Amino acid sequence: MSRILVAAFLCTVILAGCNSASTDPVTPVSDQNLRAIGDAYGEFTRTKYRPPKNLEELKPLLKKRGEPDALLKSENDGEPFVIYWGVDISPTGKELPVVAHEKSGRGGNRLVLKGTTIFTMNEEDFQKAPFPASKK
Repeated sequence: MSRILVAAFLCTVILAGCNSASTDPVTPVSDQNLRAIGDAYGEFTRTKYRPPKNLEELKPLLKKRGEPDALLKSENDGEPFVIYWGVDISPTGKELPVVAHEKSGRGGNRLVLKGTTIFTMNEEDFQKAPFPASKK
């Protein structure tokens, strides 16, 4: 009888584990891509003691995270992410500026990278966000 209880318990544990794996949230590709950009931007800044000046400086770190051309594009709007170069992302007690964002987003929202944190912003919040001086 105890063998039957042990077997039933193990089956329950195994099935519960399978169930929980199937309900894990999947991070959308656009979020993953922007995260990779933020991680590479942050790594560059930490290791070089300055922010990247251009895409060519960032590409080697993007390659560690995947195919750069794919990572630089948002699946939400089909456009390349807008990236601001030379942005200081070190915490200084003030709100960190926007480093990158989706060009137009989808459904009235867009993904925005401030420092190394991703936010979803509507148009009103996006317009109020702190942008670097290099923004056109």
